[in-house]
Amino acid sequence: MKFGGGYDHNWILRGKPGEMKVAARVYDPKTGRVLTESTTEPGVQFYSGNAIPGLYKGKTGVVYGKYAGFCLETQHYPDSAQPAGVFPVRC
Repeated sequence: MKFGGGYDHNWILRGKPGEMKVAARVYDPKTGRVLTESTTEPGVQFYSGNAIPGLYKGKTGVVYGKYAGFCLETQHYPDSAQPAGVFPVRC
């Protein structure tokens, strides 16, 4: 957090490999909307918009800057190919 200015971390998910599981649930208290993300992947990368430069405008002209959005990417562990044998990947 200190050096990256936010989150860009991979979280290991509970559950058996290849089995569908909930990776993340996001709730907006203002609207009551809920986003639920499910996956068969072993991890989810959470990125908090640390590097959004503030150069992009939305439909109403609002400028989107740092932390204006987030991303949840289901995937294998970032270093699963290295070192050999630590995080075996089956493709």
